[in-house]
Amino acid sequence: MLCGKRVVILAEEGFEDLELYESLRAMRDMNARITIIGSIPKYYDNRWPVTMIKIDLNNLQLTAQDFDAIIIPGGNTPEKLRSCQGILKLLQDADRKNKIIAAISRGPLLLIDAKLVNGRHLTSWPSIAMDLVNAGATWINSPVVRDKNLITSRKPVDIPKFNKEIIHTLARIDSINGVPG
Repeated sequence: MLCGKRVVILAEEGFEDLELYESLRAMRDMNARITIIGSIPKYYDNRWPVTMIKIDLNNLQLTAQDFDAIIIPGGNTPEKLRSCQGILKLLQDADRKNKIIAAISRGPLLLIDAKLVNGRHLTSWPSIAMDLVNAGATWINSPVVRDKNLITSRKPVDIPKFNKEIIHTLARIDSINGVPG
């Protein structure tokens, strides 16, 4: 269903395991091409030390032209990447090019620092709702919220709906101009 679609997943030490692994599995099941980017070659899951995620690229080697969607899992990934100017610029460029940006749990923290939330409708882990509101977003307590190219979700229990919305939106992308239909 997503053959040829290119999806980037951000990973940093302390990522939320279910949010990363379930999105990775769902995108692979739909035959999307996955690239995982981070700052070091591999990370071990905090809860399952025997589980390792291999990083395909560091975050300075990628441009928005290289993908159709970017997924931001929660856990410590957003907090560790908030000060990374390369990631923030990548998100801004992706937004300008109408690439899908999907963030779950605490992932929208990166959207705040990339200055992408003002005037947008989003959801997140409840504890960062006020951060989003203070940055100009309208926070909605819903499993998944899509506002144009931004897809946000609250927590691990919402992952199936989150992944379904990403897949549905990716499948409808106009390959010429990258705008989700």
